[in-house]
Amino acid sequence: MAGLATFTIVRKEEDTMSIKLSLREKSGFTLVEILLVAVIIGITASISFSFMKPWLALYRLKIAVRQVAADMQLARLRAVSTNDRYRVVFDVNNNQYDLKKCVTDDCDTANDTVEKDNQELPKGIVFGYKSGAQGPPGGPTGAITDSVTFSSDRASFSPKGTAGQGTVYIKNENDDTVAVTVAETSTGLIRLYHLKPGTTNDWEQIS
Repeated sequence: MAGLATFTIVRKEEDTMSIKLSLREKSGFTLVEILLVAVIIGITASISFSFMKPWLALYRLKIAVRQVAADMQLARLRAVSTNDRYRVVFDVNNNQYDLKKCVTDDCDTANDTVEKDNQELPKGIVFGYKSGAQGPPGGPTGAITDSVTFSSDRASFSPKGTAGQGTVYIKNENDDTVAVTVAETSTGLIRLYHLKPGTTNDWEQIS
């Protein structure tokens, strides 16, 4: 009987330890383990963001230049289709622009129709250019001194599709610079350029 009692006690102790181990396995992660995982995730996210930040800035810049080019092209097409003068009026200080159907040459009266009002550039994108950059993009002849070189900061399109010559320079916080330019005044042809990194006068046509 003594042997049986001893066996029973040992068996109960083994069962108790088994239950404790089972409960521990089911209890999940400890606080230390959770904190360690959180730290690892934080470090990984920080490293990933530092690599992604320049790419995101360049991506927003490409969105901006295509947005401006598209609205300039829209102004040209509407001028031809409606037989009216259209203008894209740039507000350099506030990094925005309007698209207007103009009744008068100055495109600045109550009778003019604003078809797109206060179109803002994406966050972190401004009208501007890399310090020391030279233009115009199609054949640089000297240092750029103005973010918008159209007369009175207005890209104007006639009913014949012609336009005044000029360029709009846009950059991001890393000084990556792109340009939207009217390459041919007789046709109002619009071209897009990107200033190659590490240069001040090597423009690459992107559209």
